Amino acid sequence: LAWGAAWLYKATGELQYLDKAQQNYGSLGIDWTHNWDDKSYGTGVLLAQMTTQQQYSSEVENWLNHWSSGGISTTEGGLAWLDQWGSLRYSANTAFLAGIYSDTVNAAQGRYDAFSRSQIDYILGDNPAQQSYVAGMGDNFPEYIHHRAASGTNDINDTAPNQHVLYGALVGGPKLPNDFSYVDERTDFLGNEVALDFNAGFTGAVARLYEQEGGELLSDAALTALSKTGLPDVV
Repeated sequence: LAWGAAWLYKATGELQYLDKAQQNYGSLGIDWTHNWDDKSYGTGVLLAQMTTQQQYSSEVENWLNHWSSGGISTTEGGLAWLDQWGSLRYSANTAFLAGIYSDTVNAAQGRYDAFSRSQIDYILGDNPAQQSYVAGMGDNFPEYIHHRAASGTNDINDTAPNQHVLYGALVGGPKLPNDFSYVDERTDFLGNEVALDFNAGFTGAVARLYEQEGGELLSDAALTALSKTGLPDVV
């Protein structure tokens, strides 16, 4: 309710929605993050943007400081690891909100931006395992994603790689706070499935980096022509 009301206020400027957002907002814990089932963290960021009340910025910063200082489990390679099912979804969502908060409320001397970039870099292959967790990205990306259409088979135990590359899809990632705990197996839905909420925060974080750093987008024809050896360096 708070999340919806905050967005309605942002869209309309009508104070009744801001009042509803504040009435329904509780408080932020520091040991969890924004996800499909909990919108309080994004709501906190919106309220920090839209009001001058110290409560919101203080709570968001306590949360982000906790995540960016190793307050939750962190792998040796730097991944902020929260939970075994879709661990990268949580780090990507936090990276997205950290970047947005840095740009719009408090840069914290670059702390939140640096955290955001570190998580996205890790996901794209800058990690001890040199593993990209995004289909079609890099030289070592998942080839057995838990996805019926991409697999091209009705047999989940088929040992052949997926017949189709699900370009841009983020897999769940490491099931343990260990850089080498990810296994590229189609049967592993905890670490190797894909989902809309996995990609949502990741896409937002990447869009922010593209806006800041630029880059060259690929046409649909170029994507179609790509082999499974990975995307060009320009991406």
